[in-house]
Amino acid sequence: MGHHGALRLPLALAVSTALHLSLICGIAVTPSSSVSVPTIAARLVSHAVVPSNEPGVRAAASRRRVPAVAFVPAEGKPGSGAIAGSSPEPAPAPAVAAHLDEDRLPSVDVPLLVDVAWYDAKDLDLYPHPLAPVRPAYPTSAPDVSGEVTLMLLIDESGAVHHLSVVAAEPPGYFEEPALRAFQVARFAPAQREGHPVRSRVVVKVRFAPDQRN
Repeated sequence: MGHHGALRLPLALAVSTALHLSLICGIAVTPSSSVSVPTIAARLVSHAVVPSNEPGVRAAASRRRVPAVAFVPAEGKPGSGAIAGSSPEPAPAPAVAAHLDEDRLPSVDVPLLVDVAWYDAKDLDLYPHPLAPVRPAYPTSAPDVSGEVTLMLLIDESGAVHHLSVVAAEPPGYFEEPALRAFQVARFAPAQREGHPVRSRVVVKVRFAPDQRN
């Protein structure tokens, strides 16, 4: 028994060694090849809210904004990876034409300037004339005499009496007031100069006779 037990130990070691050598020799070892691993780049995007399941923390987190991380391929084309929360860039505005079409410009009607000069009778091509007869009333307080009143009239380009004044009166103190009242409300065809209505300054004489009482 002792002799057989001593032989078993070296034999077991020899068999174990032979098995390990056969396993090592049977495995083909191939050189490791480099494997391309895509690189991941991380960018920070603002305005992302941190979620929370707890009611108390959720309300506080909704008011606090922290940066969020969006992963995009680092080897992609420029602009191909979209970042979470970012808006697309606006398209460039079309160039405005450097010149304007004069035919399309709005037309502006420029009114003719008003001639503010007051022309005397000698400078007029056409004198102003009343559109209706002017008949001053003979004053009841005047004696049975004839009289004459000279008035200066300023008649504007529309034919209205702008201003009037008494230049002379004979006899004085009787006929001035009736003459002024009659011509103050009179309407005229305006004077003309070079084909346009203008302002004029004219002198008129108003005659009174006793037979005008009726």
